[in-house]
Amino acid sequence: TYTPPDEPGVKCSMMDGWQERSGEVSPKREKMNVFWNAVSNNGKTGIQSDLAENEALCAIAFVKRRFSRYFANVDFTMPQGWRLKGWSVPSGVPSVAYMAAVPWLEIALGHANPGDLKAFHDAAELTDREYGEWETNIRCLQDSSRADDFKRLRSLDGNVFFKSQLENKNVFPDQKLAKKTLDALSQVNQSADLDPVSPFYAILLMDGDSLGSHMSDLAKQQKIAEGLSKFTQSVPDIVDDWNGFLIYAGGDDVLAILPMEDAIPCATRLRSLYMECFKGSGIPTTLSGAIEFAHIKMPLTKVLKDAHGLLDDVAKDGRGRDALAIRVWKPGGSKIEWAQPWEIALIPGKDKTYVEQIAEQFRYGSEEPTQFSNKFFYKIAERFEFLNPKKEGGTSPVLSESQALDLLAMEYLNSGKSKISTREQARDFIRPLLIQCRPVIRDKDESDPEKWKKGGHQLEVDGALLVRFLAQKGVE
Repeated sequence: TYTPPDEPGVKCSMMDGWQERSGEVSPKREKMNVFWNAVSNNGKTGIQSDLAENEALCAIAFVKRRFSRYFANVDFTMPQGWRLKGWSVPSGVPSVAYMAAVPWLEIALGHANPGDLKAFHDAAELTDREYGEWETNIRCLQDSSRADDFKRLRSLDGNVFFKSQLENKNVFPDQKLAKKTLDALSQVNQSADLDPVSPFYAILLMDGDSLGSHMSDLAKQQKIAEGLSKFTQSVPDIVDDWNGFLIYAGGDDVLAILPMEDAIPCATRLRSLYMECFKGSGIPTTLSGAIEFAHIKMPLTKVLKDAHGLLDDVAKDGRGRDALAIRVWKPGGSKIEWAQPWEIALIPGKDKTYVEQIAEQFRYGSEEPTQFSNKFFYKIAERFEFLNPKKEGGTSPVLSESQALDLLAMEYLNSGKSKISTREQARDFIRPLLIQCRPVIRDKDESDPEKWKKGGHQLEVDGALLVRFLAQKGVE
């Protein structure tokens, strides 16, 4: 058992219980800043962006913070004779708030009035001078035609893009400056006809299925190694293409952080890549994925831990592997959970899921001949509750599947948004949503999805709620 001793003095800003390095015995900021200002101004590479204003770190946290700057220089022969050699690792790791703001920032750079963008930057700079995202490289922002003109704007701390954060005095103590930044932010939204920034980002975790069981066969090991090598080498470019930050890709494991709307397309492309890498190898392996859509106020460690359970317990064990599971965490702890085998989730012949397509149909304007309305999604939970109860003493649903489809088709026609006019057209349009709301458990020994086990006659409203969440980008 290891029990560290109690440490005196002021405690670390990042690691509870450890003494920060100035050595001051009481939290007198002026005295502490003598030390930390000297550290911040010592001219070392990236030190000013690595230390936040009024931040005080213990030795462990300081080493972790500075690790990426020096790891590439490590080259040491250990006493046992083996050599320890570092490599380059990225220093610009985006915050969750910044990653959530990326889609908004991309549109703002492309469409907002340059004068409004400059005014917002100038106000935000006074509110937060750190430029904490200076070394963060996100593909869509780098490719913007205004990327160089607004380098300082796109390097601002992610919190300055959120009304809720700007109004929080614990995040921005000077509320007068924060109010000016908020006014300038509102002007950018108005000039570019932008919705407020979505406060959600995504964690993507993926893992190969059943690969370990084949590794014991010596005849298969070379083909497995070749397939994994192809996959691992291609993963960084795909994550980068979908505006993500790759945390790691090793073997058949992938962990990345992405903007909310890029997570599902990225997962879909990675699954296709994995299948391509093992095509013709004779290795029957697949790739399962878990996506956590989390609010920026949720602790990242909690989201990461939950992602592993979502992948193992829901995508793999719950849906029979080769599946995608998604969980949405809203403020207050309420959640949405949906999962399907890839065969059910994907539109045939496309690298696109049905839930994405349905969300787009819900999101589009009135010029779309087919569209879902808010009214329809508010009603659907009520209808599912009616459809799901069983007849007393039996296992049959209240209505047959065809009758349930008729009921929801009429509900859709009555929602007043679509230009569809006949029940048959409405049935065809509603059917994909209903399929995504009926859980399916994949049978790895059965190639025909029609013979896979259905989750009884239950319709899970979370499938529809996920579509609504995606369509509204998490903004009510």
